[in-house]
Amino acid sequence: MQTPRLDFIINIKPETFIRYKSGSIIGVIWLTIGDWDFPQVGWDDFVVVILGWWLQEILQVLIGCRERVLCRFMDGSYLFDILPLDDETVSVKFYKDWDSQAAGQYLREVMCKTQSVASAILSAARTAIEICVSNGWLGRDLDTLMARCSQLESYVKERKG
Repeated sequence: MQTPRLDFIINIKPETFIRYKSGSIIGVIWLTIGDWDFPQVGWDDFVVVILGWWLQEILQVLIGCRERVLCRFMDGSYLFDILPLDDETVSVKFYKDWDSQAAGQYLREVMCKTQSVASAILSAARTAIEICVSNGWLGRDLDTLMARCSQLESYVKERKG
């Protein structure tokens, strides 16, 4: 019996986005996979920065440059890793208390459709970009997010073309 592939959902709450004097943009962001939330419902973090990181990582998986990628949250020591299993499925493992010295505490592993993961990250990034641009919150982090979003969109477009 095959393990079911679950939808990978990134929850972001644009109404919670704030920009600090430093230029950092914080907002509520967390993942939902099946009936499980990670790190937790209502988690706030550096939304623009981490979405930029995640876009870069999922693109590495899609183009086949790396077999395994780590997608970190900035606040806390949470991360999930993505390991392609075949052309359509990835294993996503979740950890807390991760640091560079140890692997951290393993929490759970789920199988997801590769497209579900890529689409969720891309959709969340587009929403974050829209909120930042509409508020005039421009800066290096947003430029990075926009460039990486464009790279992933181009890759997806080429694959469909």
